[in-house]
Amino acid sequence: MKCLAFLAGFLAASATAAIPESYEARLLQGTCSPYGGEMQSGTGWGFVGEVRISPSHTDSPADGLNPTSLTHTQRFMSPYEYWAFKNMTGVASYQISCSDENGLYLRTAPKAPGFRIFTYWLDNTRATIGLGLTPEAYGVYVDGERIDGTYIGLAGVVEWGFKEEQQSNGQVVWAARLMVPEAVRVEGEVYGFLSARG
Repeated sequence: MKCLAFLAGFLAASATAAIPESYEARLLQGTCSPYGGEMQSGTGWGFVGEVRISPSHTDSPADGLNPTSLTHTQRFMSPYEYWAFKNMTGVASYQISCSDENGLYLRTAPKAPGFRIFTYWLDNTRATIGLGLTPEAYGVYVDGERIDGTYIGLAGVVEWGFKEEQQSNGQVVWAARLMVPEAVRVEGEVYGFLSARG
């Protein structure tokens, strides 16, 4: 019985949290400082070391997954890269940093346009690489108290939808889209925040 009680307690402590039913998103000041971490000296500008970006508060297997980039192709549109998340256990995650000059970016390409939010249809606002608007950092408050973490959003919106997609090579990833007011919820999608921390 003691073993069962311990196991139940362990599982409860390990469970992921769901997005709060009611919350307030408040814009944080600064391009990089909200993500925490130590400001370092780069090639002529200050930057935060590695910033880890992952889904959170979805109460699903998507929570805590690591970012990757995929290429979206569609008729009458130029291909572009977008962010998705996959289980990369044992594999080095994408190295993402933040600079006051460029915001969040891939460390392998510090001068290239970095993490952006792109609305290509009103209901499908994707996190992309180099295409769209620079994301903003928010604190999330519940009953006036800030919950732990810093979250990525835009224009006051911090809720994201995450949906499993199977790639042609059989790899399963979770694609992310910002739940702007025009967004329609779809079957199979889970909802939460996009956490960023140094």
